[in-house]
Amino acid sequence: MATFPAVRIRGRLIIPAKAVEAMVEAAVSAQSVVDLAAWPAEGA
Repeated sequence: MATFPAVRIRGRLIIPAKAVEAMVEAAVSAQSVVDLAAWPAEGA
């Protein structure tokens, strides 16, 4: 099972730029919003 690509540092969630870019690319290519609950499983 895939998980959302984030790291917790001092109570804050840090999301790598590559993950954000991949979400943007997925949204642009689908011309729709990205369902973040399903996104990691689809990208794996």
